[in-house]
Amino acid sequence: MRLTLNQIGILLGCYALAGQIAFKSISLSLGQPMTLSETATRLPLNIWFWATGFLYFVLTIYWTWLLTKIPLAIAYLFVSLTLVIVPCLCWALFSETLSLINVVGIMLVVVGVALVAH
Repeated sequence: MRLTLNQIGILLGCYALAGQIAFKSISLSLGQPMTLSETATRLPLNIWFWATGFLYFVLTIYWTWLLTKIPLAIAYLFVSLTLVIVPCLCWALFSETLSLINVVGIMLVVVGVALVAH
């Protein structure tokens, strides 16, 4: 099966989205808020930290390849959709709050992406 460039871009957005959710999960697994130095010493012991780092390594290769196929301005539209999906998933998965300002901002991003895409 051959993917279209739009499908490739959507796949890229999904990978980026998965990475952000993984980083939030890692932060929750560390427990109580701690200093930056405590976080830096605990992260190397977390297998999910390394798995997420590897995901971003692969994503960087994929992104570079994608940019040989389509212009950055088009490819980045798909990444900008993570600004919409990540807050909604954080609300659903982690019970984070979405204020009215957040919702209005998310709607503006959607409108902006739709305008630029056409």
